[in-house]
Amino acid sequence: TTTPDLSSLRTTIMISDSQLYTLAIFLGSASMLLIILYHFLEVNSEDHINADQPKAVKLK
Repeated sequence: TTTPDLSSLRTTIMISDSQLYTLAIFLGSASMLLIILYHFLEVNSEDHINADQPKAVKLK
């Protein structure tokens, strides 16, 4: 038995320009949405709310 030559089985498949454009738009949009979600969660976190409130001072 002979084994097939692997170099003849390999084919180089490149994505088209339109597929690359679609992928770039999708990844850019997804990253912007994640950034907005992160900022929304960070602003509304409990640590942030507690840090903004002034501490009460006990007077004697």
